[in-house]
Amino acid sequence: MQNKTKQQKSIADVLQQSNNQLSTLVKQVNQLQSLNQYLTKQLNLDFFKHCQIANLRDSTLVIFADNATWATQCRFHSPEIIKILKKNRQFNFIQNIQCSVRPNSKNK
Repeated sequence: MQNKTKQQKSIADVLQQSNNQLSTLVKQVNQLQSLNQYLTKQLNLDFFKHCQIANLRDSTLVIFADNATWATQCRFHSPEIIKILKKNRQFNFIQNIQCSVRPNSKNK
């Protein structure tokens, strides 16, 4: 029993390992949450209530919208969003925004 205890690691230990997949995922989630909070504070646009940041791939921010109308609004406001992101050192690497309709999980 004692040997098993020595092999067990705490969650904090696992997350502190930089080469760990779980650690990478947690960092990405934190970055997306930070980005979502930043844009919510910076943007006073109705469409953002109907959009959610879904992913960040390289220099492309992926945003899901509730429906095609809001995805179109998202595309329309993309240049403004990129300008806002350029003002923040943490997010100024984002060059593109991809707006898509959120996959409907009810139809699975």
